Amino acid sequence: MAKYKQARDGARGRKPSKKKTILLILFIIALFVYTFEQKWNRPSGEYDDTQIEGGNERETPPDSSSPGLEFPALSGNEKLINYNGFTVSYNSKAKIPYWVAYTLEKYETHGKSTREGIRFRADNSLPYPQAEDNDYRNSGWTRGHMAPAADFKWSDEAIGDTFYLTNCCPQSVALNEGMWNTLENKTRKYAAKYERVHIITGPVIGKKIHGTIGYGEVVVPDAFFKALLIHDGREYHSIAFIMKNSKTEEENTDDNMQRCAMSVNDLEKRIGYDLFAALDDTIEEDVEERCKFSMWGL
Repeated sequence: MAKYKQARDGARGRKPSKKKTILLILFIIALFVYTFEQKWNRPSGEYDDTQIEGGNERETPPDSSSPGLEFPALSGNEKLINYNGFTVSYNSKAKIPYWVAYTLEKYETHGKSTREGIRFRADNSLPYPQAEDNDYRNSGWTRGHMAPAADFKWSDEAIGDTFYLTNCCPQSVALNEGMWNTLENKTRKYAAKYERVHIITGPVIGKKIHGTIGYGEVVVPDAFFKALLIHDGREYHSIAFIMKNSKTEEENTDDNMQRCAMSVNDLEKRIGYDLFAALDDTIEEDVEERCKFSMWGL
């Protein structure tokens, strides 16, 4: 016992080795990094890509004019591409967007910029696998804008950016020229009436019933979604749509518009995203559950 006490007392006087000190510092640094990542990389939605570059979460006050209301909750793992006036969350496996988000202001619903002479093209500034224009040729599917060119007539650069294929999906001509086009026209009217409309739109890949197109095997979505958020001066209102990517003209008439409409909450259950996440938590559930077809002209 005395021998043990003496050895223990002697050990008290020793200074820790340099090796132990370095290991302790490394442990503290690793713990800090892990804690930081856990705080900021919050999962939301269902994404196929892992370990990819992306943006950070955005915290935005619930002001209808504030940038960021159009965004869903972000996981921190998205490939976010910021173009003039809109943002693409890009799916490099399917070679189409996950979603496209932007806010359309009243003054942006008119402009002098045109699509004349602008060609669809890959964005060569990006390192990701992309669709090429040849993938769409003779495929039976059109290049469907997610952020439509007509919403960006306020800027030559912005309207040009909408023709990047990172903003497009294989879409049936019947849908592109039918209900989808009608919905885009209605959206511009909402922006003109309510000063602005926050928009998130994209494909629903689903079961891939239409397969892929081209040498690049670009995925053809089963359907498309669009969610809208406006403020009427008193409160927020929202509505959502899912439209099948059908080639049948009868399914794509305006008579079917109301059948495709739903609450944002119902859309979220279908696609797995937390939409309009910057809305104040005290009102988000109510805003996304309510859906008055009459105020949207349906």
